Amino acid sequence: MFNQNLLLKIALIGTLASISNTALSKIKNPYYYGANAYASRLSSPHLPSSEEEETEGVKGTASLIAVYGRLGHQFHDNISAEMRVGTGLGYDTVSVYGYINSQGHDGFTDVNVSLSRFFGGYVRGSIPIGEYVSPYLVIGYTRGQVDVTSSRFAYGGSKSDFSYGIGTDIAFFRNWGANIEYMNYLDEDGVDISGYAVGIYAKF
Repeated sequence: MFNQNLLLKIALIGTLASISNTALSKIKNPYYYGANAYASRLSSPHLPSSEEEETEGVKGTASLIAVYGRLGHQFHDNISAEMRVGTGLGYDTVSVYGYINSQGHDGFTDVNVSLSRFFGGYVRGSIPIGEYVSPYLVIGYTRGQVDVTSSRFAYGGSKSDFSYGIGTDIAFFRNWGANIEYMNYLDEDGVDISGYAVGIYAKF
């Protein structure tokens, strides 16, 4: 059976490649910057499964909040490139199996999980609908650090991966607007970070 994420990645690359073949045109106010809030879910095979969550009464998926800034350039009506730099806000507590717990034997132990920071470069292919709405596909590469801490240990690990997503820009005026986006930033070694973002942008 084909991996659905792999098929989606191939489709995104093909769509952006076809868009990039169009002739570049002069864009007024080609640069833009923005700020977004990102609500994500972190899952891992090292965390309890959904069945274990029900039977053991433990939590196996971390809900994380992050903010990030964007700086980009619009090369064409249909294609742009941007950089993103972000940081996590706070942490979430989940359960990990296999560590010595407070009772002195193996079992589920609570740990704090946080998305420390992340950054990357991305290409967006968009199809404007009228003057105000512009759906887009985005692909890129992200490097981020996930921190795991408890009363007994602390661990911080950096991960890098191909990223992809889909979103929509909504223009309120000529040079500024808002956007909503679904993004899968990391999916490496079983660690998956994906979720939704909302934000604002301005052109200059």
